Amino acid sequence: YHNITGSTTAVIINLEGNNLSGPLPNSIGLLGSNIIQLQLGNNRITKIPNTIFNLTALESLVLYNNQLTSFPDDKSDCSATAAMSHTVKINIQSNPFTQKAIPATIWLCFPLLQQLTMGNLNLEQISNPPVRMKHLFLLMLVYNSITSIPSDFFAQFPALINVDISNNILRSLHLTIPKSNKIESITLNTNKIASISDSFFKNLSKLIKLNLVDNLLSAIPESIQFLSGIIFLHLDQNFITSLPDAIGDLDSLQILSVSNNRLEKLPDSIC
Repeated sequence: YHNITGSTTAVIINLEGNNLSGPLPNSIGLLGSNIIQLQLGNNRITKIPNTIFNLTALESLVLYNNQLTSFPDDKSDCSATAAMSHTVKINIQSNPFTQKAIPATIWLCFPLLQQLTMGNLNLEQISNPPVRMKHLFLLMLVYNSITSIPSDFFAQFPALINVDISNNILRSLHLTIPKSNKIESITLNTNKIASISDSFFKNLSKLIKLNLVDNLLSAIPESIQFLSGIIFLHLDQNFITSLPDAIGDLDSLQILSVSNNRLEKLPDSIC
C-alpha cells in the first residue's frame, strides 16, 4: 500500500466482492489520513492489523463476510488519542470469530460510533461497555449465541433507536430501560425467552415496533400498558394462553399478531 496523499479530498476505497485473502498487511495504516470509507466485505481476509487504528479520518469500516477470527483488542493502540474519532459505522458481520464477546476496543477506540453490526460471529456474551456510547443508534447482534443481557445494558446507549438481537439464545428479559431512552424498535425473535420482567416495558413509551416471535413466552406482563406509542406488536409462535387486559388500552396499536400460540380467550378490552 502507498500513502494516498494526492489531494486533500476524502477518499473512499471499495474492494468488496473480490478474492482478497490472508491477513491485511500492516502497511494498511499508511494509506493516508484522508481515507473515510474502507469497504472490504465479501472477501477472504483473515486478520485486521492494529495499524488500522492509524486511519484516523475513517468514517466507515466494512468487513462483513470474510474469514476474520478476531478484531484487534489491544487498547493501547488507541489510548494515546481518540484514535478513530470520526468512525460512525462498523460492519463485521458473518465472520468465524473465536472471540466470544465484543472486544473493548470497539467501544474505546470508536467514541462516536453510531452503527454497529456484529451478527453471525459466534458471540456468546455481551457486557456493559467500559464507556457510555452516547451516539450509537443502531445495534445489530443477530445470529449469535448470546444467552443474557446485563440488566442495565441499555443505560449505556442513550441514543439507541434500533436494536436487533434476534436468533440468539436469550432466556429472559429482566432488564430496566432508563427513562430517557429513545428506543423505537426492538427485535428479539427466535430466542428462548420465557419471561419478561415488569420493568422491561415501563419506560418504553417511544417504542413503535416489538418483535418477540418464536420464543417460549407463556404470558405477557400487564406493564405492556406503558407501550403507549407501539404500532407493531408481534408475539407469534410462543405459548401464550391469555393476553393482558392492558393490551386493549394501546391506542396507537395497528398490528397485533399472536398467531400460533395457545390462546383460549381474548381479554374483554379487545372484544
